[in-house]
Amino acid sequence: MKRVLFAIAVIAISTNLAVPFFPLYQELFHANSFTSTGLFVTYVVFLLPTLLISGSIGDYFGYKWVVVVALLLTIVSAGLFIFTPNLWVLYVARAIVGISVGLFMGTGNALLLHVSSRARMKLVLKLSGMMTLIGFGLGPAISSIILQYSKWNPEQLSFLLLSVAAIIAILMLFTLVYVKDSHTKQIQFRIQLGIPQEDKQLFWKAVGPSVFLLFSIGGMLIATLPTFVKDVMHLSNHAWSGLLLLIFLGGGAFAQFIPFSIDHIRRIQIGLILLFIGFWCMLTAGAQETMGLLWFSILLLSIGNGWVFQSCMGLSGDMGKASDNARVISTFYVMAYLGMSIPTLAVGLLTLILGLIPALIILCACVTVLGLWIIWSSGHLLKGASLSMEKDS
Repeated sequence: MKRVLFAIAVIAISTNLAVPFFPLYQELFHANSFTSTGLFVTYVVFLLPTLLISGSIGDYFGYKWVVVVALLLTIVSAGLFIFTPNLWVLYVARAIVGISVGLFMGTGNALLLHVSSRARMKLVLKLSGMMTLIGFGLGPAISSIILQYSKWNPEQLSFLLLSVAAIIAILMLFTLVYVKDSHTKQIQFRIQLGIPQEDKQLFWKAVGPSVFLLFSIGGMLIATLPTFVKDVMHLSNHAWSGLLLLIFLGGGAFAQFIPFSIDHIRRIQIGLILLFIGFWCMLTAGAQETMGLLWFSILLLSIGNGWVFQSCMGLSGDMGKASDNARVISTFYVMAYLGMSIPTLAVGLLTLILGLIPALIILCACVTVLGLWIIWSSGHLLKGASLSMEKDS
């Protein structure tokens, strides 16, 4: 179990390790402000289709070997980042990162469950989720600290360390006894999407829009926070952006353990309110260049992030029968990564025309309107459930 969890951490760290370097790449290759969001969206564009077929690939080749391939692709992408001669190679590297993460997300947890006892499955999934979110935040935190304090080629050093970690993960997996590999005779690329009829209203009025909104904010923060800290807050210390992303992503993992005796719908509603407040506080911090307010806003965003994600995943996991889980979770992640890619791309385009702050204000306004609609529509679901219970009694 520990060997697979280490591999999960390596892949999670690789996803956002390059983010603090985006402004530097922009300056180095004399690119426009769309570069940062473009590099981020490239990763998502290649991740999503790979994720949808990774289960079929894992069924055919065996989960362990698909995970090994994902780690090998991580090393390839790291090599491209280390030796990149021009901007288009960076886009190729980010595309390979997307394919690597897509392959791993569809097979890593399956491998973890296969090598763990049934009695520990809930604990294992919780550890996997925490490792993933913390890894997402650790990537930019590590690279930004190296960027700020390393005297030897920080870009190369960050990806060299990632390559070493990936090699260690591969060697550890080769020692893993995995007897549950089941190979099918013919590979079938089946994409399973859909929500059971009885749960469609709950998903499309609450869960789907909420996770779309949540990943919209997450994608925007990951893609633009280094530029925001550098150009808006006028902070020269590169480590700040990485630490802020660590609080947002890693804090979201720990926020899920805050006790709160309410149902999933109300927890989503409160989480959305925290996301709105945190987002507007972040923009206010930028206008006033107030670092304390920026830290406070990221803290609110992290709690909202953890609560909304936890509750949406919990509701999705309870939808339909056990045989419906694959298509429900696949639909969940399609909504999530559409949220991460489309609004982030829109912010990048608006930044070219209007500048970063006006683009973020427009996104924040759209997010607020969508969030208020979700709170209103999910409130009607709660009223409907209450009336149904009263009739039954």
